[in-house]
Amino acid sequence: MKNNYLSEREMNVMQVLWKYEKPMTVTEIVESEKELTTPTVHTVLRKLLDKGYVQVIDTVQTGKVFARRYKAKKTQDEEIEEKIEKCMKNSRNPMSFVNTITAALLNGAVDEESVIDELERIVQKRKKEIL
Repeated sequence: MKNNYLSEREMNVMQVLWKYEKPMTVTEIVESEKELTTPTVHTVLRKLLDKGYVQVIDTVQTGKVFARRYKAKKTQDEEIEEKIEKCMKNSRNPMSFVNTITAALLNGAVDEESVIDELERIVQKRKKEIL
């Protein structure tokens, strides 16, 4: 990817594509996110194509015109995981980064007990993989 940074509008379009998990036309994206306009979505999708976040799946006929359908290249979870891995690799102190992420997860924004259970599950799975 050329530029990993996503603008607010780019993130809005990605959120729609991730939410519906299916190829969508510009019209479908605009209809599902009322804050977006057709010209904006066209511009944003062109940028997302250039950055490698989306791909054109096919072309469908809608009324008298043909429209491209777009789909995210990765799921939202895959994208987040990739970004975290990059941060870990670029961090001077990876354990400090891990502590920061763990603290953010346990900051009460979600059910702490379920977060702890999931972290324990991940740790146990990883232990089995490396031992």
